[in-house]
Amino acid sequence: MLTAGDRPVIPDRFSSWNLSGGGLSQYEGGSPFTFIRHTGGKMKKLFLTSLAISTLTLGLSACSPKPDTPEEILDASIKAMEETNSFQIDMNIDQDLIYGPPRGELDKQTAKIVTDYVKEPEGLHLNTQMNVAGAKVDAEMYLAESEVYTTSSRWDHWYKGKEDGYQPSLDTVRKMVDLDKRLEWLKTHSEEMEVKEEEEQWVLTFTGEGDKFNRFTEFILDLSKPALYHSKYLEDIKTNDLTYSIYINRESFLPAKSDINMDIEMMNELDGNEMATTQTIKETYTKIDEIEAITIPSEVKDTAKDKF
Repeated sequence: MLTAGDRPVIPDRFSSWNLSGGGLSQYEGGSPFTFIRHTGGKMKKLFLTSLAISTLTLGLSACSPKPDTPEEILDASIKAMEETNSFQIDMNIDQDLIYGPPRGELDKQTAKIVTDYVKEPEGLHLNTQMNVAGAKVDAEMYLAESEVYTTSSRWDHWYKGKEDGYQPSLDTVRKMVDLDKRLEWLKTHSEEMEVKEEEEQWVLTFTGEGDKFNRFTEFILDLSKPALYHSKYLEDIKTNDLTYSIYINRESFLPAKSDINMDIEMMNELDGNEMATTQTIKETYTKIDEIEAITIPSEVKDTAKDKF
């Protein structure tokens, strides 16, 4: 704490300013942040350390560059996601499917997948609504404490550890909620991206085609198709066109939403029929760090069966 014996050293034009009762007899030149104290006839300089540090910190903050290129923006987003423990993904899929040679009838399919996810301890709660070939199918999944519980409108009960026939599978859902790896994958295409600023967000977009996108295409197919069309039953997958846009908040660096458009051709190895589909996928990412834990309801645990 400064005492009456402390006074700021001020420029000459203010040398007439004196502090009374402090034992100060004269002005000594120096920094405007320097204080002088008489102690036993010796002069002792005190520096406003905290003010100097604050000034330096402010200067460094002002000079810290904001991410500008797609790679820098994605790096910042990856770091922000690594520090995030929970979120919700709301995915809406619309697809037009043509099945069978030479070109069968057009079948419109939709899917809505809402997932609450917690990284540590790992847990998720997923709700799926699908409309496939005119049939509506609802499904639900819990994962908590390394236990999986699933149900479907096609079943009469909850099943513990049941995955066969459930779409999407737990493995696919884990890929969907792993936004860190998704951002890392997008970073491999950063040189192909365009960046635009839209309100409070960056919009990063790239377009591509060919075999190098087939693994991502398989991931999307596993999310959007019923079990019969799971990627393991498909051959000669061809990605004719892929357009991916991701929206990243300029303040938090967290992803806010994604828009994906795909044009795909493939063959069903079960019957040899050719298939073609166009898909529009929209994702939003909300409830960042608002979900504390996933708890499996007691009525699910108490009524679940181990087998059909």
